[in-house]
Amino acid sequence: MRTEKQILKDFEKLGYSPLRKNGEQFMFLEEEFDVIHFDLENKMYYKTFGGYDGASITMAEHKLLHELFEIWGWL
Repeated sequence: MRTEKQILKDFEKLGYSPLRKNGEQFMFLEEEFDVIHFDLENKMYYKTFGGYDGASITMAEHKLLHELFEIWGWL
């Protein structure tokens, strides 16, 4: 299994910059218009595009999200 750091590096290749805000409760992956929001405490996430909820997730993002969720114990 890969590490969280390795997976976040792959998100960077997709144009995302990982950020942690509000301590460990929320983690955001930001790209120019896309943002993937994570609520680590409640094990929830969603993606926005230009501030609008419900943006599509690409298969590359899905693969990386699945790997993160396994590491975080969400699956």
